[in-house]
Amino acid sequence: MTIIQPNRKNGTLSLFIISLTGGMVTISLWGIFLYNEGVSARHDTRKQEIALRTIEVENSELKNAIYRMTDQKNLEGSIATQALVLEKTPRYIKTSHVAEKTIQ
Repeated sequence: MTIIQPNRKNGTLSLFIISLTGGMVTISLWGIFLYNEGVSARHDTRKQEIALRTIEVENSELKNAIYRMTDQKNLEGSIATQALVLEKTPRYIKTSHVAEKTIQ
């Protein structure tokens, strides 16, 4: 009696096909994950750029306020209101030569 077994060699072939299919699915899912991470990083970068621009604008506004407060015209006005006297030839404190060597 003859027994026919036509699908005997397909076991290794189907295992190979299953492993290739599993690998392709794994690689596809990994690619989707990496793409999503890239998109998230791009969005975070844009948010940080917007925040940086906002901080730069606030910084320039603060600098302008400081410059306005220390403007020569404003200082002259505050001197007049506080009854201060502008010294034309100020005398500065001088230290001895020995003290300068010890400081350095």
